Amino acid sequence: MWIDELGGNENVMNLKNGYLRSIKIAGAGILICLLTPWIPSSLSSRVSQEFFHLLSLLISLISMIICFSAYNQGRMLAKGDRNRNGQYISFVFFAGGMLELLLFLHYSRITIGYELMVDSTDVLLVIFMARLICVLGMLFLGFMPPKPEQKPIPKWTCLTLGVLYLSFLMFVLQNNGTTEYFFSRVNPWSKMINPIHYVVHSSLLLFFLLALAGLFISRKKRTKAVNFQLMLGVYFCIISQCFLLQVHFVSDVSFVISMVFQLIAYIVFQNVYFNVYIVSPLELQKETREQLNYLAHYDETTGLRNRRSLLRYVSGCIADAQAKDEQLGVLVININRFKTINDSLGYRLGDQLLKQTGERLLQYKGCKSEVFSLGGDRYAIVMTDFENIEILHKRIYELLKHVKEPMSIKERELYITPSAGLSLFPYDGVLPDELLRNANTALHFAKDQGQDLNRYTSSMKSEAQESLQLEHDIRKGLEREEFYLEYQPQIDLSTSEVVGVEALVRWNHPERGRISPIDFIPIAEESGLIVPLGEWVLKEACLQNQVWQKQGYKPLSVSVNLSIQQFQEVQLAERIQRVLMDTGLDPRYLELEITESTMFDITQGMKVLESIKLLGVQISIDDFGTGYSSLHYLKNLPIDRLKIDQSFVRELMEDRNNKAIVSTITSMAKHLQLKVTAEGVENEDQLLFLQEQHCHEAQGYFFSKPLKSTDFELKFLKATA
Repeated sequence: MWIDELGGNENVMNLKNGYLRSIKIAGAGILICLLTPWIPSSLSSRVSQEFFHLLSLLISLISMIICFSAYNQGRMLAKGDRNRNGQYISFVFFAGGMLELLLFLHYSRITIGYELMVDSTDVLLVIFMARLICVLGMLFLGFMPPKPEQKPIPKWTCLTLGVLYLSFLMFVLQNNGTTEYFFSRVNPWSKMINPIHYVVHSSLLLFFLLALAGLFISRKKRTKAVNFQLMLGVYFCIISQCFLLQVHFVSDVSFVISMVFQLIAYIVFQNVYFNVYIVSPLELQKETREQLNYLAHYDETTGLRNRRSLLRYVSGCIADAQAKDEQLGVLVININRFKTINDSLGYRLGDQLLKQTGERLLQYKGCKSEVFSLGGDRYAIVMTDFENIEILHKRIYELLKHVKEPMSIKERELYITPSAGLSLFPYDGVLPDELLRNANTALHFAKDQGQDLNRYTSSMKSEAQESLQLEHDIRKGLEREEFYLEYQPQIDLSTSEVVGVEALVRWNHPERGRISPIDFIPIAEESGLIVPLGEWVLKEACLQNQVWQKQGYKPLSVSVNLSIQQFQEVQLAERIQRVLMDTGLDPRYLELEITESTMFDITQGMKVLESIKLLGVQISIDDFGTGYSSLHYLKNLPIDRLKIDQSFVRELMEDRNNKAIVSTITSMAKHLQLKVTAEGVENEDQLLFLQEQHCHEAQGYFFSKPLKSTDFELKFLKATA
């Protein structure tokens, strides 16, 4: 850190020193310009004219080299970037370089016949054009930043412009009468002072002053360094122009000083161009490479090293462990129910939770470890230098306990429960990706079994493969229409009539036969396949109910379960409405069942339920009493029914507490004006107790097991038709 600060201080000092030098040169130029009228007029005659001539020749040569050097840089930049940035600058420096070439030809005394190719009057015109082009170039740099999206100007256009420019110069040089009239200090015909000369050069000076004012007013658009150099370049052109207004002959001292400051303006101009079009893009590329390198090896949310860095680090640790005959532990930690937290509390709060969890893992000093992010809510910790597995397990439990401590994020106190999977080198793998994969597998089993920590075993691999195969088969099963529905009747306990059915999904696997929902529903939920599966169930149940009604049977209400993933869909109400429209079912004959755990975020859940209720659909709370029951939100929920979980009904006659629970639920529902359905009724004693408690409806094996549509129609619909 000290070294970085020192380097930054040195850069600041260098920048300040550059400013001071430039200001001193500019101040000296103004001072000389102000003192010029008091310089003895005989000074020019006292100094050798050959000296002035050679000095002017040298200045024009240096200026020409600078211009053509910058032109070449711009041309190479245009080739590399394949855009117009370099082309614009190369145009300006080419134009200036050709003018400096003409000055060089003048001072080289190259003649055509008996006359100079470029005479003294032409020199004034060349100087006029050179300064104008110089200032226009600096204004272009100031107000036209690089635009990488613009395609380069075609070569034939560039060549045409170049030829036209050279032709223009030749035309002006040959048109001596006009040139002398506008740029000669003495009128060539009357031999008197030519006022047009002063008007032309004074107008150019005014333009420079306006350009300087424009750059100053718009200085906030540019960096401090670039803005200073642009204004400094125009400032030197102004000084040079002030000297030119005092010129009597192109060989006197004022003209030479004017050319010196013109040269300084070229140097500043080239420096600005170099910074804007070469240094700044290179620095931007460097920053981009550093950012890409960071993103390649670090997690953007937590700032921790990512999976790529993890595998590289584990590879080095494995080599060390092999050399020292030691063990190595790879631990994968996951925050349980993070998606629910993220969806209910917002992504910003979720990101803060991830970051703070990563910081908490880094703070743990129980053993030598390195922390990495695997993306999302998963972290990996590489543990080394432990004596035995028992000590390692002890340290991991200490770490998990540390993570479980409440977190304060934006005045909210959050509690999280992590799960962890562990794999050990060399027992559970000898390659980095193998150890990581097995630790993930152990984590998966820890979450399924509700454990804080699970160590990888070889049997997990086959179970994981089985789970993966089952997920694949579910996808194929949806495509091949292997799923079907069974219907369990819901009986009105006061009339003993069938008033509704619950649609239950079943799966007939072509090779494994009938697979229990207990086996495939959790896999479908974990993989996200529950969403397309649930939508198919909803559509199939509505379609079947509509078919029965068209056949003339008594209208029944069909109940369909909604999963947590379905409930969290933004367009759930629109999906339900589309299904009702496609099947033609009246919304009042559809009932959607949600579990209490679905309502993690009450505010959002209320909005979803209200949008569903607007469709005219009935809503019930399934498995009531097993989740987060709360009268505070229950009284406000737009629901129609409570379904008592079968775990209370099954042991109703053996457990007095279950009787009290069922009695309380039915009484509460009565006061809230909600209907009650009891699930899992298996004998007459249970039925009689439920009737005594004024339970509205019931379903279970006492009445009927779930039946296929044809069997249900035959047993219940035709029998009562």
